Amino acid sequence: MVTLPLQMRNRRGSLRLLSIVVYVAIIVSMSLSEKHKQKIREEEEYRAKVRKEVTPESSSGKSKVVAALLAFFLGDFGIHKFYLGKTGQGMIYLILTVLFFWTVIIPFIIAIICWIEAVIYLTMDDKTFAEKYK
Repeated sequence: MVTLPLQMRNRRGSLRLLSIVVYVAIIVSMSLSEKHKQKIREEEEYRAKVRKEVTPESSSGKSKVVAALLAFFLGDFGIHKFYLGKTGQGMIYLILTVLFFWTVIIPFIIAIICWIEAVIYLTMDDKTFAEKYK
């Protein structure tokens, strides 16, 4: 067995230690770059998601201003409910108005309810309106 002088062993050990340090530094830099790449991917996905989002009004196809105007002017006949896709409620409004128009009080009560609904539609957040009336 060949023995190396003490200086050569120290150099060999320091070379080995240096190679280990370099190897660890490469692994750390790769993991940091992977984290950085992952962060960039997440940001790009978020930006793509934001770009794909459409305004709530266009996603539902219904305008809250139109719904409020219909409720205010034609609410007794339930036109705003038909517009919003609530045909059952629209039919109730229409039947009550047509059957009890001679009492005057029932259509008046329905009109007050519709005016309140018009204010609710106008004050409702766009996103909430779109979610509620898809």
